[in-house]
Amino acid sequence: MDQRALYIDDNEINRKVLDAMLASQGVGMDEAVDGPTGIDKYHSLPFDWLLIDYRMPNMDGLEVIERIRAEGGRGSSVPICLITAEMDPQLEEMARRSGANRVIHKPITLDDLCAFLAEHWPGSAQAGRA
Repeated sequence: MDQRALYIDDNEINRKVLDAMLASQGVGMDEAVDGPTGIDKYHSLPFDWLLIDYRMPNMDGLEVIERIRAEGGRGSSVPICLITAEMDPQLEEMARRSGANRVIHKPITLDDLCAFLAEHWPGSAQAGRA
């Protein structure tokens, strides 16, 4: 698993489910339980993708995205997906303004996840394969 994703979510079950989905696509996953921890972990290792839950304690997903994007460098180009249970079209627009490349609604499907990976994994035979 050469490709790595960082998933920031305070819900352990969500992290386990996404870890299994990513592993099925040949992607390794690191995890963080909140925004500040996720930002620290992001700085410690290179990641190919960031997946960030919207509702978390201490710092919501939009703020995490804004902080990473504001850093510039790799923070300006790493693909970021906001994951949310909210069905508010305004949230999707706010996520895009914050710097999210995509919004995925819960419950996450393998098709939605693969579509995000495929957008930012050119030429991969695995992206999009369930």
